[in-house]
This record gives sequence, C-alpha cells and structure tokens, in this order.
Amino acid sequence: MPSHIHMIIGSNKNKLEDIVRDMKSFTSTTLRKTILENIQESRREWMIWIACPDFSGMERAGKKNGNNNDWSRRLSGATA
Repeated sequence: MPSHIHMIIGSNKNKLEDIVRDMKSFTSTTLRKTILENIQESRREWMIWIACPDFSGMERAGKKNGNNNDWSRRLSGATA
C-alpha cells in the first residue's frame, strides 16, 4: 500500500493532533509542489487530477466523500 503509513510519534510539548496536522500540511504541500514541477513524470496528469484539483479543471469523486473534506482542503490550499 504505497499510500499507507505507520508512525510512532509523541511529544512532551505538542498535542498529537497538532503534530499530525503539521505533518499532513507539510506533506501535502511538498507533494503538490513536486507533482506540479516534475514535468517528466509519466503519471503527472493523473497525479494532478488526484492531488491538485484546482489545476486539473476536473472534479474528483473523492470530493463528495465527507471523510476526505479536511485532506482535500489541505491539498487545494483552502482553509477550514
């Protein structure tokens, strides 16, 4: 499962949800930038469709899934 991750994380200073939020934000921003900049990637158009809906001009079925709302907003750069 290439889109699956297990992590052991913790902090004496930060709440777990803050750590996960920051990790998701950093990861989605970095992935989005990499996808848009890498013109030699053979799956680029598909990845733009999946991860950068504002650049693809196409609405994805995943946007209609309530479980994806927070992640979709982060990928598109929108705020809650």
